[in-house]
Amino acid sequence: MPPKSPYPIATYLQCLFITLVVLTFFSPTIFAEFSNIDDLEMINGIRSIKHFDLASVLVPRADGGLYYRPVILLSFLFDRFVFNLSALLMHLHNVLIHLVNSLLLFFISRRVLGREVAETSLLPLAVTLLFGLHPLSTESVNWVSGRTDLLSGFFLLLATLCLLCYRETSFRLHVYAAMLCIVLATLTKEFALAFLPGAAFVLAAHDSADNKTGALQRNVRRIILTTVIITTSVAALFFALRLVAFSTNSSRIAMTLRFILVDPLHTAKVFMGAFAFYLKKIFIPWPLNFAIVEIDPLYELLAIPLLVICLFVLIKRNMASSLFLTGVLLFTPSFVIAFNQIAWTPYAERYAYLSTAYVVLSVALYSVNRWGEQLKQLMIPVVAFLLCIGGGTTLVRNITWQTNSSLIHDTVVKSPDVANIRLLYGAQLAERGQLDEALNQFEQGKRLPGLGYDERFDLNIAAILLERHQRDEAIALLEEAVKRSKGRSERPMRELLTLLDKKLVRSRDVMERDMLGKRIILLRKDIYRLTHDATEFDGMRDTAHLIGDTELERRFAKLSERSPNKQP
Repeated sequence: MPPKSPYPIATYLQCLFITLVVLTFFSPTIFAEFSNIDDLEMINGIRSIKHFDLASVLVPRADGGLYYRPVILLSFLFDRFVFNLSALLMHLHNVLIHLVNSLLLFFISRRVLGREVAETSLLPLAVTLLFGLHPLSTESVNWVSGRTDLLSGFFLLLATLCLLCYRETSFRLHVYAAMLCIVLATLTKEFALAFLPGAAFVLAAHDSADNKTGALQRNVRRIILTTVIITTSVAALFFALRLVAFSTNSSRIAMTLRFILVDPLHTAKVFMGAFAFYLKKIFIPWPLNFAIVEIDPLYELLAIPLLVICLFVLIKRNMASSLFLTGVLLFTPSFVIAFNQIAWTPYAERYAYLSTAYVVLSVALYSVNRWGEQLKQLMIPVVAFLLCIGGGTTLVRNITWQTNSSLIHDTVVKSPDVANIRLLYGAQLAERGQLDEALNQFEQGKRLPGLGYDERFDLNIAAILLERHQRDEAIALLEEAVKRSKGRSERPMRELLTLLDKKLVRSRDVMERDMLGKRIILLRKDIYRLTHDATEFDGMRDTAHLIGDTELERRFAKLSERSPNKQP
């Protein structure tokens, strides 16, 4: 006789329905391009790895580093050696992780909402679909580099399920499994450490779906001790591993800490604005944008009533409040990024990816406790309405993410003051032969305020001028780029050198050749001061030969012979 299934057949049918819905709405993602932002650079870096070496992944022994994320690297190495870095299969990999996360939330919902609610209503299914089709998930799922959020989310949801099992059974293996999952989540994305207080909230929550509050109260010391052990063990293990992997921290981390400490009032404003921004995004995700560089100052005011609500929720100390606070905690590490010293954008929708799961579940649990039977009558129309709006937005957003041109065009429209996006958009237009539109993007990007001179715009404009056979205008622009970079950048000097060399070879005017030759020699001297590459003396000698200056030619030939530091 086959073993009896722990779940009714309806549960498996709901899982099948979740799978079909999530895969359908995220099907455009599977056929998407690699993003020009981070994805291609990451793919090229992974492709350069010819042999798998677990020791170098776990302990890179680097002098310094910003992120210590060996688990996500292992995930990409799996794609490297199994999928051969196929864009289709890597995007499918992301979609499947998100699907598994949705199914994990389904079983967490069943356990949290209670057996009666799980068996007699569609609320667990509704919670799962609201998370699975939430518009905030699109960035993490579509962006291959955003897999850190998906994979760390998988481990934390699994840890949550283990902690809920421990509340019911007091079986220590569940605690050990939860600790392992939290460690793996932290080694996927260090921000997962923010889940540790959430784990304490979940363990110590007063109420439970199986009405075992009395048992929990009698074992409060055990719960507190378990929480302390989990928190200290996971944090200590992560920092020990990072200390072994990197001898020093990234300078960007130190710089961010200085920003935080130098002006506490400004820091408080930044944190409050980010807190209100992400909490609002979970409930009202629109507008969706890949490059959020600033937020409305009114978010700082909105944070005040939201903080009051969070304090009220904290006092409740029930499961609904514990889940809500866990969701809030999970996006708090992103407050540090708001200082714009670590990531390329200070705010990002994907930082609230996992928070959405906990907040949606907490609202559902609160609604059950508050309204009970009345909720069943309202649930189907309300959830259907939310799914239509959220699912429709998600599908449209996934289609936008399919190509770099559509995504970057959308981002330029919504964030016209982001220089990097203007640069990427201009480059794409130039590749398609739309030179006028590309030139317009580069000119607008060039005028954007910044911390210093950004030579990339002038270099791209010069390339378009050359495409149009406006060589003299391109030379003049590159001369200006060399001047504005104050001789500290090699690339504009190299580009200018190439054009001047070609002009020298073609010139028949003696005076012009002499002037060009001397300018080329000065450029090579400047490049030598930057690179200390003695092959520049060979170039100076050849230039002197072209202009007929035999004395200079002999001098540079001798310097070339004496120099031991020629680069190959």
